[in-house]
Amino acid sequence: MNELSERDPKGKRGDRNALPAPDPPLLEVAGLCLHYPQGGGQAPVRAVDGLELRIGPGETLGLVGESGCGKSSAARAIAQLVRPTAGQVRFQGRELTGLAGRALIAARQGMQMVFQDPYAALDPRMTAGELIAEPLHIYRNRGLLTLSRTGLAERVAELMEQVGLPRALRDRYPHQFSGGQRQRIGIARALAPRPELLLCDEPVSALDVSIQAQILNLFKDLQQAFGLAYLFIAHDLAVVQYVASRVAVMYLGRLAETAAAADLYRDPLHPYTRALLSAVPIPDPQVERRRQRILLSGEPPSPDQLLAGCPFHSRCAQRLEVCARHTPRLREAAPGHQVACFLYHPPEG
Repeated sequence: MNELSERDPKGKRGDRNALPAPDPPLLEVAGLCLHYPQGGGQAPVRAVDGLELRIGPGETLGLVGESGCGKSSAARAIAQLVRPTAGQVRFQGRELTGLAGRALIAARQGMQMVFQDPYAALDPRMTAGELIAEPLHIYRNRGLLTLSRTGLAERVAELMEQVGLPRALRDRYPHQFSGGQRQRIGIARALAPRPELLLCDEPVSALDVSIQAQILNLFKDLQQAFGLAYLFIAHDLAVVQYVASRVAVMYLGRLAETAAAADLYRDPLHPYTRALLSAVPIPDPQVERRRQRILLSGEPPSPDQLLAGCPFHSRCAQRLEVCARHTPRLREAAPGHQVACFLYHPPEG
């Protein structure tokens, strides 16, 4: 064996039994906050409040939680479609929050979004071909993409075929497509600049169940073909279980729990996660009849209220006295399994 093959990049002999160094994260979010100001002297709405996320190359992180918990706001803040109030967003090792103009557009080329409502996301005055070509024009006009007019047309046709749309439909308008076909156009448009990460904001929730399965399979096929990473936002835990390798559970702008998908679905730790999973239908009628649903009391507090303690404590049947006074941090309860709950970690200090 060649001696160099046994050495590390600095020329030192490597340990054959040593584990390979983990890949650096593709996306790293630290302390992300997004607060929407309100008039009349009211406190701001704390849509995202200290979010921490990491996504590796080719990984799918599912972000789940009730409607209004801040999932979509988090995706928009990560993409810098709205500027975060505080925190850091590092993509491909580069901090995005301080960038603007051409620098931000260039850095964001590798990160694209797929939106929830495919009809609202598409300009009704543009054809499918024009919609898919639009990002190519944007990056080409700024000198970030070299593509001839012929090459651009070929790229549009290639993208349509990759998402399962015949190229003959390129001159049709959005209203001439079904909901599933419109979402395929949105996905093709997101793929146009050859991104490494897609931020998918409830991409199947507006579609019929039979069409949802087709789009989810498309996402998996594209990931396998191009090595894509996904932040996959959904309120349907069954959908997330199908596509995600890791899952993060969000409540009132914060993470309650995060783990490998198999671990979280087999052994959820946070009381909120258990309640969410208890509401997911099980196709076996006998198992469905026997299992116990966990019903949460009350409604989530308003995100413009500054509450002491754990954000979930007012609805938690397992709350402790400390939960009303201190806010738990996300900490590891098992290898790769983090939870923000005093049932597993006593308060620090």
